[in-house]
Amino acid sequence: WGVTVWVRDYSRKDSKFQPFFIQKKMNPEEVSEDEHPTMMSERVQSLAKQIYDELESLVNDHGPEVIINLMPLVVNVLETLDSTLSDNQDNLNALMELNDENQQLVGQYEKEKQRRKEIDEKAIEMEDAAETEIGNLKKQLSHFILENKSLNNKLKSQTEHIEKLEDRHEAKDKEFKELHERNREDNLNALM
Repeated sequence: WGVTVWVRDYSRKDSKFQPFFIQKKMNPEEVSEDEHPTMMSERVQSLAKQIYDELESLVNDHGPEVIINLMPLVVNVLETLDSTLSDNQDNLNALMELNDENQQLVGQYEKEKQRRKEIDEKAIEMEDAAETEIGNLKKQLSHFILENKSLNNKLKSQTEHIEKLEDRHEAKDKEFKELHERNREDNLNALM
């Protein structure tokens, strides 16, 4: 076990001078139940030891009465300092945890941002491909419409030509029948 410094107030006038607010303990089992010590940080323990040495020197030079009123204040200051250091350490630990959490969130945000960027790029690529495909289909449709018009015009022209040929064929048929009939009549007349 390391040396632990415990805060104790020996400001009572009726007690003999003892180490009045610092008591060194080598083992926690040496602390009696009625002492109810509070463990201090190493920095405060070191400071308390220095103050103790100085106060011990004052007591040796001037007697214990010199520090009796000062002792509660010194103890209070050391306890407050220790509590403040402990609170600061707790705050620092909480800040470090929050910083770690913040870094994780930033990492997640960056990943999500990158994922969204990739999705947006993919969507833009798909949109561009769709627009290109639509453009190609519109060109094909225009081509097919023109080709259809051209074929319709050819069909109309062919239909008109066929109608004319049929009309001519009918006229020729009729003319042939008339000639045939006339020829037959002429042959009959010639026989008679």
